[in-house]
Amino acid sequence: MRPNRASLLIHSVCFITMSVSVALASSPRLVAISPVDGARRVRPGTTILLRYDQVAGISTSALQGLVTVTGSTSGAHPGRLHASREGDALLFEPDAPFALGEHVTVSVSPQAAPDRGVLPPSRVFSFDVSRRIPDPRPVSDFTALPQLPVRSATPATARPFAAFDTLPPDFPQPVIQKTGVTESGYLFVSNLYIAGSGTNYLMIFDDGGSPVWYRAMPATCVDFKRQGDGTYTYYDYSLGSFTVLDSTMAIIDHWACGNGYSTDQHELRLLPNGHALMLSYDPEIVDMSTVVPGGDTAAVVVGLIVQELDADRNVVFQWRSWDHFQITDCLGIDLTSAFIDCVHGNAIEVDADGNLLISSRHLSEITKLDRTTGDVIWRWGGLHNQFTFVGDTLTFSYQHAIRRIANGHYTLFDNGDMHAWAYSRACEYALDPVNMTATLTWSYRDSPDDYGYAMGYVQRLDDGNTLVAYGMGKPDAIEVDPAGNKLLQLTLPTGEASYRVVRAAWPGPVNTAVGLERQPDLEFLGPNPSHGSTTLLARLPVAGTADVVVYDVQGRVMATPLPRQSRAAGVLSLPLSLAGHPSGVYFARLESAGRSITRRLLVIE
Repeated sequence: MRPNRASLLIHSVCFITMSVSVALASSPRLVAISPVDGARRVRPGTTILLRYDQVAGISTSALQGLVTVTGSTSGAHPGRLHASREGDALLFEPDAPFALGEHVTVSVSPQAAPDRGVLPPSRVFSFDVSRRIPDPRPVSDFTALPQLPVRSATPATARPFAAFDTLPPDFPQPVIQKTGVTESGYLFVSNLYIAGSGTNYLMIFDDGGSPVWYRAMPATCVDFKRQGDGTYTYYDYSLGSFTVLDSTMAIIDHWACGNGYSTDQHELRLLPNGHALMLSYDPEIVDMSTVVPGGDTAAVVVGLIVQELDADRNVVFQWRSWDHFQITDCLGIDLTSAFIDCVHGNAIEVDADGNLLISSRHLSEITKLDRTTGDVIWRWGGLHNQFTFVGDTLTFSYQHAIRRIANGHYTLFDNGDMHAWAYSRACEYALDPVNMTATLTWSYRDSPDDYGYAMGYVQRLDDGNTLVAYGMGKPDAIEVDPAGNKLLQLTLPTGEASYRVVRAAWPGPVNTAVGLERQPDLEFLGPNPSHGSTTLLARLPVAGTADVVVYDVQGRVMATPLPRQSRAAGVLSLPLSLAGHPSGVYFARLESAGRSITRRLLVIE
């Protein structure tokens, strides 16, 4: 639920009340806080999270003065205190970002009174804000590859499920060889260039190699897949966020990380409760000379952030590698370098008990996290491995794509970068967390060996077949039966790869061109937080009247980057300057074709 004009009429003061239901019999129990006590290198735009076993028993009056936030530089910090939609957390959203380098103290101090009902426990904790945030730079499995320029935005090319008379001359037509009975569904591919340049496409193929749908994109897009709720998603580098499509492939939503963190391209998991799980890479300045001999005194070290956002885009869970991992946990990374990507998370999975599994490539580790407290439950692989491998003397290294499958086992793609010889494989393990064993129950290794040194995916299909995607390797994907017999092989043109290839259902055909009835949307390009100026990207679905208005938290109009007027369909680049206005939260609202959407903008002066 996004803000509307009425909801923008907010009076931000130090202590803000909100309606919560009648008090229960017992006091709410505080089970987790974020940032954790003593955290360092916290982003200045962070939200403070207090997670309780329940907050429904906290009366309206009890919230008055409940949370006091004080910065060593900024002093008393006003903000908005409210409950999460599920009623298991309180969130304090500062009206303005914290100052770089300051020490922040949070006091939870309920005041007893006859009408205050059940009160939460007292608590004081503190954290340190990052002293300096490095300039953003891409961190990915193909960081070292040429970065393609973003082409000027044009209406997306989209074709329905029909026989194609002709294909664009730069269409990356794969070679698909089918030799057996494959699983039903289509193959979802998004090409990226590891050599040369060309047009990036989202593509859906049948097993004969015929494209049943495609869309030309203005920049590299990855992780094109079907979500459990029946929608389809991909990461768009030109927007820095994930895009959600309905079954007609019309754009209906976007997801991006909160608390001032950029959105990483490796993973989006949409959950049945309307929440989303995402990753962020967090570059921070670290004096590595205090960590290893010869370390750079101002190295850029990249940590990992795991976030869960609710349907209102509140960050209701956040985990930071800085609080749990050591920089020296990584394998095969030069710790004297000026740039150190020491974790490199690439996948998230929800385990059977509701807790989270994350895959960290540069640790060669799968880590299980408590989804409430953020505590590490166990570590599998890498330097801190707690499991005994059974039937697998090789073990996995630099892996991708941890997934829990229907039989309770786990699959992953073993890139094998640290094997004695270069080859990759698909692996299935049975884990025994009581006896701490990891038994290899199935694996697939192509003959001759295939090696995907980066990216990759393993997908166990409903009929027992397995689709293995090799990322930065050739062929790009292979489907095999349980006995390891090859049923299908997909190979993209030389110089092109797909981060993942997945098989999924799609209800096509459709009778009209895809993309003509897309949801209007608004995205931010450039820094967010920004320093008074940024660029808004307004995506208009059809020609017609449109306007973009920027409000402050009290609902006052601050700027009108797009006055109400008739505009053609397409993408508009709208410069926005809030220079001279105070730091804090602003809202940009787009109205077009009878629809509207609002985005939150954080400004730091």
